Amino acid sequence: MANNRVDQKYWQPLPIWKGEQWSGIVFGKLPSAEGMLWEIGLIFEQPNYGERVFRAISAWNDSKSEDIENRICVSFIIEENDEYLAYVYPNLIDLKPDELNTICIICKMFPNPSTSSLRRFQQIYDGGSYLLRPYTFVDGVPQPLSGVEPILKSHLKIEKWDALKPTDVEYQHRKKVIGL
Repeated sequence: MANNRVDQKYWQPLPIWKGEQWSGIVFGKLPSAEGMLWEIGLIFEQPNYGERVFRAISAWNDSKSEDIENRICVSFIIEENDEYLAYVYPNLIDLKPDELNTICIICKMFPNPSTSSLRRFQQIYDGGSYLLRPYTFVDGVPQPLSGVEPILKSHLKIEKWDALKPTDVEYQHRKKVIGL
């Protein structure tokens, strides 16, 4: 049965959010106990800040190391002007119809030229599981934050803006908050 509810959503950044601290995203495929595994890294300027943000994100999944129910949503929305919006937000799977919601969301626009990491990732990503992990720069090179466990995920959305549905969180956020 289709869910035709109308949600009232209020968007706000994560209370500790400082967008200038999120400096990029790293994509890679690394060896793991299960074989080669994709990794998506959120790169933060300051390690302590990156750890705080990632622990807040992990709390959306009760700090579990595996996100089986997709409680943490990760998406990349491709814009027409060589940019993309990166989103990380809690899934609203436990909401009741017509419930008033405040959603803490992390969103940032990144450049997406023809040589971008996201474009290369899109071409080779097979839709499999991946690790979500915080990174910081060490001597100018992105490195995983030590002492912070990654989260194993299997849900990832990569869509062009014009392919989104009006019910998609990213569509609603972009229209109501960003105003694009």
